[in-house]
Amino acid sequence: MHKCEVCGEYYSDTYRRCPFCEEEEALRRGKNVHRRSRDFRSRRGGHAIGVLVLLLVFVAAGLTVGRFFGDKIADMVGIRTPLPPDDTSQGGQMDPDGAPNGGGGTGDSDPSGDPNLTGDPDDTAPENPTEQKPDTAVVLSSADFTLSTAGAFHPLTVTGGSGSYTWTSANPAIATVGEDGKVTGVAAGSTEITVTDGYTSAVCIVRVKGAESGGDTTASGAVKLNKEDMTMPAGTTYQLKVSGTSSAVTWAIEDTSIATIDGDGTVHFVKKGTTTATATVDGKTLKCIVRVKK
Repeated sequence: MHKCEVCGEYYSDTYRRCPFCEEEEALRRGKNVHRRSRDFRSRRGGHAIGVLVLLLVFVAAGLTVGRFFGDKIADMVGIRTPLPPDDTSQGGQMDPDGAPNGGGGTGDSDPSGDPNLTGDPDDTAPENPTEQKPDTAVVLSSADFTLSTAGAFHPLTVTGGSGSYTWTSANPAIATVGEDGKVTGVAAGSTEITVTDGYTSAVCIVRVKGAESGGDTTASGAVKLNKEDMTMPAGTTYQLKVSGTSSAVTWAIEDTSIATIDGDGTVHFVKKGTTTATATVDGKTLKCIVRVKK
């Protein structure tokens, strides 16, 4: 390409002189010539450059549109490209909707599409069972009782809890307790008996009185019972004793359905009601009213 120094137009190097200047000169001389368009620049170079510029503009525009709007355009025309699986080592594949399918990986799901069925044994295994606590607390049959003397005993019963109980005495020198809940007085004083099933516990206060004053005779020489009237709950015991004599005593009770009595004078309270215990010694009969409550 050459630029004319006279008119400033560009013309092809196939011309020896500027064709535009020749046209102007011919017009001035009055010749009828075909006037060239001033937009014409060259036979080859001008058009090639213009086409190249247009191509570059279209390519840049296409890249920009594809970068920012490619996904939306693909959705609009129904074209979706499957994504590669996240973990090729598991052999997983993607179905046409882009969801994991097959391969035995941890992302597998059942045909119903339940995401909770992942194939992980830890997800489907039941929880470790925990120990069941009892619904009720342990309850003792008595909360407070008194033993008449050392050697006397009183059975405690327990309900509720787990059914497996452990008994303890706060001071075994005052009173002891067996595995069956039987409390035995040891010495004068008071202590606490506790029962527990490992979850809950209950406490009973136990008082042990001092030894009854003994001897062959009382100060007045009279023979008498240590109790003439007593009230105790069913299921408990109490030992009647005779003072003022060293002779053998014969014991009896009127209604054995309410209470019974042993050969040593121990009364067992059976059910609610009232009866009479008797002690026969030295030709005398001593009586004690026995009342049993719930």
